[in-house]
Amino acid sequence: MPGIFLIWQGVLRSLPCLALRLSQRIPTLAGMQHQAGSPGSRVPDAGGDVAERVRQVIGEAGCSQREFARRIVMDPSKLSRSLSGSRRFTVAELARIADAGRIDAVWLLG
Repeated sequence: MPGIFLIWQGVLRSLPCLALRLSQRIPTLAGMQHQAGSPGSRVPDAGGDVAERVRQVIGEAGCSQREFARRIVMDPSKLSRSLSGSRRFTVAELARIADAGRIDAVWLLG
């Protein structure tokens, strides 16, 4: 299980930088369940830029969308809905995507 430990270490290292970037993009709303930038926060993607970058990461990984979802421990239907725009990615999901694609998590946000 050392591989899983290393993956989570990478995710946790990416979160502070990603959270800082998100706190600049996500307005704080009254009644918001999570503080902006927390791992469960949803990332806005009105223009579809985040989804397009995730598609690029999946393409460069050289595997199917279903296989990529398995690699990032995400339900394939959630990944599909997030890519289509009917669901937004969470901060934690983007951190795992960045880790699996070996890219900078901040790049996913643009």
